[in-house]
Amino acid sequence: MISAARERCSRTALMDIYGGAELKTAKRVLALLLALTLALFLCACGEDPSVYTIIDTVGEKRYGTIFRLDDRVAEPVNAAISVLAASGELSVLSTQWLGQDIICLSGSADAITALEEPPQPRTLIVGVEEDVIPLAYMRDGEYAGMSVDIAKAIGRLLGWEIRLQPIGSHDIAAQLSSGNIDCALGFGLGSVSSDAYTLGECYMTSEIVLMTKTEYDVHRIKDLKGEKIGSVKDAAVISALENNDKVVKYVDSVTAYLSPTRCMNALNNGWCAAVAMDRIMIKAYIST
Repeated sequence: MISAARERCSRTALMDIYGGAELKTAKRVLALLLALTLALFLCACGEDPSVYTIIDTVGEKRYGTIFRLDDRVAEPVNAAISVLAASGELSVLSTQWLGQDIICLSGSADAITALEEPPQPRTLIVGVEEDVIPLAYMRDGEYAGMSVDIAKAIGRLLGWEIRLQPIGSHDIAAQLSSGNIDCALGFGLGSVSSDAYTLGECYMTSEIVLMTKTEYDVHRIKDLKGEKIGSVKDAAVISALENNDKVVKYVDSVTAYLSPTRCMNALNNGWCAAVAMDRIMIKAYIST
């Protein structure tokens, strides 16, 4: 099933290359390649949702903030997020970036004023996703995304300067332990041990799903019998797969990729029959 789709893609690629070779000028060749690249980009960014299909929901990811164990910076940051939730600003950002309000934290409007000590001026180094639309990504030379806007709002409420540091979810522990960041924002709370790190409150949740290409004709987990699947290297996602009886029973193996982009490349190239991510991460690829 997957190999047949891969063969069709290979034949199409050869035809494109052959046609491009007959172009008379390098300028026309470049134009063709640029047009092809743009078409592939638009497809990957959700212009045609029918390219991908959700097979099933396999778990839930809880989003929040992560700090070094007993770091006092956690209190004012958590208080600021609580105020943002109570004021409705988090809901506005969720609707803006995700298309719906999935904020689960009610918050408290008085959380900052209730702190034992008022926040003192400082620079807060916030770890955000390296390249995950719509959470944090580079746009026109600057970082943009929901996590970026939340970090800026925290700085505004506390009177702190915010410095953004792109990291991967697999690297949170090392980045915190080394002091490269003061907190990780917009990551799954299950990314680290609650015994070794201080976890903020969960402010939103997202379903973890299995997704395939429509052309692969996979409609349920049982159809993945003997197949390889991909996953982002995210503790919440991997744990959901390991604890899903159907996945364990039917799937041959799971390969973890460092980013959603690499995960999607594996799916699009036919290296795996399906991929596991949470719905927030696949917003850039499919309308859900």
